[in-house]
Amino acid sequence: MVRRDVVVRAATPFEADSPPVRAALGRAIMPAPAPALLDQLFLELRCRCLDLGAALDRIERADDAETAVADPRWEGISEALRILHRPGRDRAEQIQLLFSDEYDAGWRQSRAPRNGSH
Repeated sequence: MVRRDVVVRAATPFEADSPPVRAALGRAIMPAPAPALLDQLFLELRCRCLDLGAALDRIERADDAETAVADPRWEGISEALRILHRPGRDRAEQIQLLFSDEYDAGWRQSRAPRNGSH
């Protein structure tokens, strides 16, 4: 898995990708400064924003858009966008919780066995 919150410093990108260099730097990886992360992630984030905008436009332009906009899932998406707009360091966690079911401590007991398995 590639960590996007770190900058690996090596002579060339090829050297930074080599296993020996990664192993040596693994012990001394430094978190990237915010401007470097923005440089690295900007195009990907812009693309995701465009994709999201296009998807929302398609829904709102489609027939019977009023029904879709009244759907609780639409409100969840709207709330997720509000969360993204707020400053903070736990937006991903907040969005995950927004779209998650409440924990059910008895979930194992409430699951019916299938095909005789336990």
